[in-house]
Amino acid sequence: MTRPMACWIALWPREPGQQEPLAWWALQFTPRVALVEGQVCLEVYSSRRLFGGEQALLERIRLGAQALGVPAACAAPTAAAARAWVRARVLTQRPLPDAAPSASSSAPIEQHETAWLNALHEPLGPVIDRLPLVALPEVARHADTLAPLGCHTLGDVRRLPRPGLSRRLGAAVLLALDQALGLKAETFAWVTLPDTFEAHLELPGRLEQAPDLLAAAVPLLDRLQVWLTARQQGVSALTLHWQHEFHARSAGDGGACQVRVSGPTREIGRLQRLLKEHLAQASLAGPVGALRLTADELAPLPHDNAALFAEWASAASQLLDLHADTARARQAQQQALAALLEHLAARLGGAQVRKGQVVADHRPECAQEWQAWNVPFERPSGRAAMAWGAPSTGLPAPTWLAQAPQPLAVRVVRDHAHQPLHHGGLQLLAGPHRLDSGWWDPEHPAAARDYYLAHSPGAGLLWVFHERMAREAWLAPDHRPQWFLHGWMA
Repeated sequence: MTRPMACWIALWPREPGQQEPLAWWALQFTPRVALVEGQVCLEVYSSRRLFGGEQALLERIRLGAQALGVPAACAAPTAAAARAWVRARVLTQRPLPDAAPSASSSAPIEQHETAWLNALHEPLGPVIDRLPLVALPEVARHADTLAPLGCHTLGDVRRLPRPGLSRRLGAAVLLALDQALGLKAETFAWVTLPDTFEAHLELPGRLEQAPDLLAAAVPLLDRLQVWLTARQQGVSALTLHWQHEFHARSAGDGGACQVRVSGPTREIGRLQRLLKEHLAQASLAGPVGALRLTADELAPLPHDNAALFAEWASAASQLLDLHADTARARQAQQQALAALLEHLAARLGGAQVRKGQVVADHRPECAQEWQAWNVPFERPSGRAAMAWGAPSTGLPAPTWLAQAPQPLAVRVVRDHAHQPLHHGGLQLLAGPHRLDSGWWDPEHPAAARDYYLAHSPGAGLLWVFHERMAREAWLAPDHRPQWFLHGWMA
């Protein structure tokens, strides 16, 4: 038995409009994927070693096709032979005779399984001869002419004289038979992924409630996942558009709902949950008859790395257990937090979920700003890293900063000294930390302050300051410095 120099697999889509998504899915195994006669054909001979050998690759494709609802698939040395068996299996809706009995050939007839034939290592002649006329479209067109001649299978047609067959039925019949047997070559237009994603879906019936659009959009989301996987990308923002079938003029042609996530992802369950929250708050101006899904923002998202040597994976994981577990735990925690924030933003509104951002400013009230939670984090510059509360100042920063400095009462103690009050007299423990900044900022007043760490009998550790005055004002006998409370220590 000779080893085939080609390994073609033909897949019959679950539905007529699923050829393109199925072809995108097949691109993960090989770049040699083509759409021929409504079927998806892929040549995987050069990909066998990448997936652990021929049997492992075929089993992976078979299980994946079964998960996608593919009714029939076949592996054969030629694309035409694989397509012929699949076409006959689907159109006749009955089990077909296999090649010679072997462990590599099977044809399950259960409706929930994919009918599968591996004819890579069997003679092609007997496999083709057993197929009915419907297996090849070029032959099926002449079924009415061939039936009176006693031809019911492709083997019957092959036994007819070739010159007479070519004269009566045309050269296309002989070419189709020769291509199925590998005697003539086929040419293919290979499938390539589009640079942008946009999928349309005509609904079988009108939908009048926005939450009902989620179930109808699932096929579009599945198609998006296949496209993202093939391109090794993740989506950060997508938009579901809907078109009104019957509507008033004031309602417009349709509407849209945009979903944003914290980082690139291709987890359809995560996108479905967020889309559900957004649609629950949307309203339709009229019945919807069509949907359109677009991917607005994309970013690279490679697949998870697998072990190079599977037999050493366990030992390697033990050696790297500490670091790997820490990294995995940190990544899982970040993903869980992102999912929670996405859910809260979808439920409460994006403006209600915010995060802090460090600003390069020494004034405490200007050293941070709040922005939308899903805006990418900007690493603070060296100037921001030297902002208030940095270890180089020698004064600890407060745990909680007051929204605005609060004026403190002051009393005169011995030697005409002034003591600030807050739940009792304050005892200054550390300071001063001098701050003179903001003179260039027209939106916020300049700050000329001396900060202190103080202790209050009733409030604990506080962060207080007083405005710096000119030397003449400070030495005046009636001067009274103004003290402020600006933060609390934990």
